[in-house]
Amino acid sequence: MKEYKTVLKTTIIGGRELKRDSKSFRSYYIITRIQQGVPHNIIAKNCGTSTAMIDKHYSIYQQLDDMIDVLLQTDRSKHSKLKLVE
Repeated sequence: MKEYKTVLKTTIIGGRELKRDSKSFRSYYIITRIQQGVPHNIIAKNCGTSTAMIDKHYSIYQQLDDMIDVLLQTDRSKHSKLKLVE
């Protein structure tokens, strides 16, 4: 079977070449949908995968968002250096 290259844009970050391919677009889609609060079963159906795969590989993004929300709601002094950057 012949392998085809997509020749999509690459970026050098920290001495590593990062490629943009269909997998990176799929990951971006899954992560943004999780951050928007879309149920995992709907994301899984759209991507043709299982909710178990999404839970295993992408649930960390939801956990990070939840942790940031909790930290931002705590009563901190005005000298705290923790800020939300969007």
